[in-house]
Amino acid sequence: LMDISIIIVTKDRPRDLEVCLSSIWEQSLFPMEVVIVDASQATHGEAISKSWQSKGSIELKHIQVRPDLGIERQRNKGIGNSIGQVVGFLDDDAILHKQCLKSIETHFLEDCNLGGVGAMNGEIFEIPWLKRLFWRIFMLPRFDGKGRIQPSGYPAFCNKPGSDVAEVECIPGVAAFFKREVVDQFQFNEDIPATGCMEDVDFSFRVSKRYKLIQSGQARIYHKSSKQARSPLNVRAYMMIYYHGYFFNKYIEKSFPSRVALIWSRLGEILRVCHWAFKEQSLEPFRGAFKAYQHILRDAKSKCRNENKP
Repeated sequence: LMDISIIIVTKDRPRDLEVCLSSIWEQSLFPMEVVIVDASQATHGEAISKSWQSKGSIELKHIQVRPDLGIERQRNKGIGNSIGQVVGFLDDDAILHKQCLKSIETHFLEDCNLGGVGAMNGEIFEIPWLKRLFWRIFMLPRFDGKGRIQPSGYPAFCNKPGSDVAEVECIPGVAAFFKREVVDQFQFNEDIPATGCMEDVDFSFRVSKRYKLIQSGQARIYHKSSKQARSPLNVRAYMMIYYHGYFFNKYIEKSFPSRVALIWSRLGEILRVCHWAFKEQSLEPFRGAFKAYQHILRDAKSKCRNENKP
């Protein structure tokens, strides 16, 4: 048997956290501990933690952090306060299938070369086919791929139902589990300031260069994609555009095809922002996109100046 630590980062989502914890206490295999890193402004999370801690069976740690800490630092803080042989990261709006942790354990026990396992998400089958087609055409983030990074720099997560197991190079952070030696070597990138955008891709992609990662259809979850405490539209548009560029510049080989793919995906981003603005009857997505492109141009100018210095 393997000791599993689960780290849940949460912020102002007490109802979702309650449901997430309920699914953990219903597992056929209990984790040894749950570490909640809570950036909420209210104290609901602490009260919920105490309520579940009183049930016993699983050790529960509640760590209160400042609201602006950011998901990357929250996860790193959770790693530092966990002791399991396997460390799992859950979004606070994730719901585990009853056999999820048992399946995760089985994968690690059967393959000593395995560094990480991602659970399959049933949410993809509720996304309209036209939206999925749009994501595919413009090489935007999608969930019906092969777990690879697209030439555009966006992930195409693997999400195959049933018993399929696929070797991948990126795992969505909604439910990702890694060996202790992995999280001892790698941390979430704190250079991505307080975004909650592509930090999971950044982490798992770096890990995949050294360890085998799989996405497992035997370990299942349901991601509610909670609408509670979501970032404003302008912030979401900014994060999508700017941190996509950050990832591309840092990790993707600069070739003619990849540059074309980047430009093509930028067109898709603009269309997506237009859709958000029309749907919400708001100019906020445009403001966020404009700010992101300004930031990208400033970075490019700064890079050129540095390269031209004698």
